Amino acid sequence: EAKAGTIHLRLEAKGIVGDLTAIELTPNEYYHSCRHQNYRVCILENALNPKTAQLHICCLNKNRDYWVSETGHRMKIMEVQSAKLKLEI
Repeated sequence: EAKAGTIHLRLEAKGIVGDLTAIELTPNEYYHSCRHQNYRVCILENALNPKTAQLHICCLNKNRDYWVSETGHRMKIMEVQSAKLKLEI
């Protein structure tokens, strides 16, 4: 969380080794991002290289159909379903 005066943001931090092409949100992160207008995903691109690292702070657009960074980069939402498999003994 980050607070400054009356501004209160819920922050999720993500780091990726290479260039930003896609990130994944956990089911919990996605759930909260869809329900809280003050939710932001902070993505550190090229996280292991201080010379090329770049921070992207992103939020859902007003129609909740894509994410947008503060620099105007748009990210399409692709919902996925997953499953966990457990060996039967």
